[in-house]
Amino acid sequence: MDVVQVSELCKKYKNKYRTKIALDNISFSVKKGEILGIIGPSGVGKTTLLKILTGQLLPDSGQFDILGGKISQKTYENLGIMMSDGLYETLSIKYNLQLFAEIFNINSKRVDQLLKITDLYELRNKKVTKLSSGEKQRLLLCRTLLHQPQLLLLDEPTSRLDPKNTVAIHELLSKLKREGKTIILTTHDMLEAEQICDRVIFLHQGRVIEIGRPYELKLKYNPKVKYELMLKNGEFLKFTETRGDLLQISALLENKKVATLHTCEPTLNDIFLKLVKGGKDK
Repeated sequence: MDVVQVSELCKKYKNKYRTKIALDNISFSVKKGEILGIIGPSGVGKTTLLKILTGQLLPDSGQFDILGGKISQKTYENLGIMMSDGLYETLSIKYNLQLFAEIFNINSKRVDQLLKITDLYELRNKKVTKLSSGEKQRLLLCRTLLHQPQLLLLDEPTSRLDPKNTVAIHELLSKLKREGKTIILTTHDMLEAEQICDRVIFLHQGRVIEIGRPYELKLKYNPKVKYELMLKNGEFLKFTETRGDLLQISALLENKKVATLHTCEPTLNDIFLKLVKGGKDK
């Protein structure tokens, strides 16, 4: 079942000097229970795409369905949107969430539960103006999850977080996926996308230049398998998948000289740079 369907979306920004193409015929779909990563550097159209999907911007052309239809008030009841703003700066963490809980008629126990999950409970009485950028980011995620939406649209959910909180958020998103939630997130962190996304979309100059599962993309852009060994004496060796090299690897393993062995597959960042430099736009 497709929770989101996007077909040939286009968006341009114009001023008296020039026209910038933000989205150029974007098409994709997202299935229930999937985490889709929209990845690429700043300025490639990631946030513009999320704003269109959440009804904050209108496309110039193309169409999309979300949660089975056109966007409406009912859609918002099942949609969690995490953007970079929307907090009441002079209010405390807990009061910010309580206000939204009252709007959705949600029990206050849910507020405390989310604050504990995101490690904000001890800071619950702290005003938003006093928060670090990472603490604000976690508060925005709390607000997004408050009404237990079926579809989450997250704009760089782990930006400005330290490694510990990044891992915690990744674990939370994976748990939500197991519960059947569908998640679309934007990120410029290729490693993050590789770790938690079922599929990724590479955006470049407003266009989709590649889409697929991370491991499938690695296989696609790694035609010659390479191996790297570290021997127990500290020496590093590299081999290809030729018969001679495989025999050498086998001999080293048999003689128990190998400390570590792994394949030298490309990262998503390697693949993205290859596509951009090679001009292999789709």
